[in-house]
Amino acid sequence: MISRAHAVPSTARSWLGCALRRGAVGLLALIGFGYAAGATAAAPVGAAVATRPVAAKDAPAAGMLLVARRDLPDPNFHESVVLLTAHGAGGSAGLIVNRRTRLRLSDAMPELANVEKVEHPLFFGGPVARAQIVMLMRRERPAEQIERVTDDIFFSADRDVLESVLARKKPASELRLYLGHAGWAPGQLARELARGDWHVMKANAELVFSDDEATLWERLIRSLDPPGLLVRLDRTACGTPACPMRADSGAPPQEDKP
Repeated sequence: MISRAHAVPSTARSWLGCALRRGAVGLLALIGFGYAAGATAAAPVGAAVATRPVAAKDAPAAGMLLVARRDLPDPNFHESVVLLTAHGAGGSAGLIVNRRTRLRLSDAMPELANVEKVEHPLFFGGPVARAQIVMLMRRERPAEQIERVTDDIFFSADRDVLESVLARKKPASELRLYLGHAGWAPGQLARELARGDWHVMKANAELVFSDDEATLWERLIRSLDPPGLLVRLDRTACGTPACPMRADSGAPPQEDKP
């Protein structure tokens, strides 16, 4: 699998490139703030990878949430909730919405006017372009450098937009700032979905701007993948006719020996 740290899809390059031309918000001095960008664990070459068909309701699109499966091994995305901001033939891009850092905007960019008046925390948006701030906003209107993601979630990576919302004293409940983003090359996200790496659900502003983001993944995964009841069975017997999981075995269930 391609490392998401290097998989910058054309859909992501388009809005990031546009932002760079307009004076994007850069943080080159803060790229080592505590989350490493690493490759997603992949199956060994030649190994069989189980896949499943992706239902129409699970189809990725801008405005959908990706909720990491319980045992997703990639440390960048373990127990993560990702809002897709772009998806198309050129790839996909999104923001991890449930990882707050210890940094605040005033720590990163003290030169910004009005930055001290409203303290905004910085979130880890993903391992791609970690030296750049992008933002999600509520109660905005589509405009130049502001793109609609859902009915009440808007995206921008433009410095002028950031300075404007700070001047209007937009509260933290309506503005989220992210260091970096997540990106998938063409076909990469489809393969991860087929392998069962992600649950897909529709996003809403209440989830994305939740003031309890630390528990967001746990709350969502409990409804998407309930833990159920665990049983203990003797695995050594399950390859034989006496396997208690076989309907024709006639053997009573056996417990694992401690």
